[in-house]
Amino acid sequence: TGRNLEMLFEDVKVYNETNKVTELFPGMVLDVKRAEPGTKVNIKIDYDVDKTMENIKKFVESYNKVNEFIDKQFQVDPNTNKAGVLSKDNSLRTLRWALQGSMQFSVNGGKFQTLADIGISTDPKTGNLKYDESKAKQSLSEDYVGVSKLFITSDDSTGIGPRLSDAVRNVQSQQSGVIPSKEREYKRILENFDKDIAVKTRHAQQREEGLRRQFAYVEQLISGMNAQGKVLQQKLDGMG
Repeated sequence: TGRNLEMLFEDVKVYNETNKVTELFPGMVLDVKRAEPGTKVNIKIDYDVDKTMENIKKFVESYNKVNEFIDKQFQVDPNTNKAGVLSKDNSLRTLRWALQGSMQFSVNGGKFQTLADIGISTDPKTGNLKYDESKAKQSLSEDYVGVSKLFITSDDSTGIGPRLSDAVRNVQSQQSGVIPSKEREYKRILENFDKDIAVKTRHAQQREEGLRRQFAYVEQLISGMNAQGKVLQQKLDGMG
């Protein structure tokens, strides 16, 4: 492997001591081996549209699983007439609003500015995402870079990926997140239950001891009464 790379890229001189060029294309490394001085090299970048579509589909499916779980908590079971165990927990609603809010955005410039433009829309009845694969494939084929801006952080926009990450991070924040706050609340409730149980157990033990003393006293009275009865019986027998 050679050293001290010197090349022209679109008439701009590029120097590099490691022969690994990273500054020309974001996210791409050019590992330059060797070439004779004056050699021209054409670089063609092909995007894997099918793989990207598969990843988008997995994202939609993952989002819908979360949404369906949250929705199920608020559905009333006709057999028990009860909703899910978390139905009264507002933190679930907060999480749902955060996720849904993350989906409502647009990027400036270009043909594809919203997720709906590339075939991802929200079902107004269920809140699930709908995925039009043919529309997504056409969009990626027309402008792969433009579509990618809807999912990643670029120089001029913030896509759904970092938006969802921020939303989840805010919900999980130890200082202000609803999930840690709810965990602390449940912990306090359980601690209070434990204290309440301990107090009630102590009271029950004290009551049990009191009852035993009372029963012992009653038993003593009964024994005394029985003894007196026997004495009385003996006297009455002696008088017969």
